[in-house]
Amino acid sequence: MPSGNCRLTDAVVTPKGKPYDARLFALVIGTRLDSFSGSESDPSPFTMTDGYPLVEYNNPGKLSGLALSKPEIGGRQLWRESRFHGLETFRSEDLVANGQSRE
Repeated sequence: MPSGNCRLTDAVVTPKGKPYDARLFALVIGTRLDSFSGSESDPSPFTMTDGYPLVEYNNPGKLSGLALSKPEIGGRQLWRESRFHGLETFRSEDLVANGQSRE
């Protein structure tokens, strides 16, 4: 049973209103970090506005220039960045490598 204020509904439906054939699971990512480092990042993919980075999400090649603080991330594998809007979910390099080795 989920804790907190999360509630899972009985049925998850497709955009056409039909139930999915497969069983689905939800993943709640509750860890929010502020690990973005503007001074260490390549300045081309973002501009700072009121202390928040505005990132060009439509160009995935530029996202690799964003720097995140390893001490702030610690050993976390999956988290949300509190200052990014639209691109909030991040995965560690270890988690990505582990997923690729299983493919």
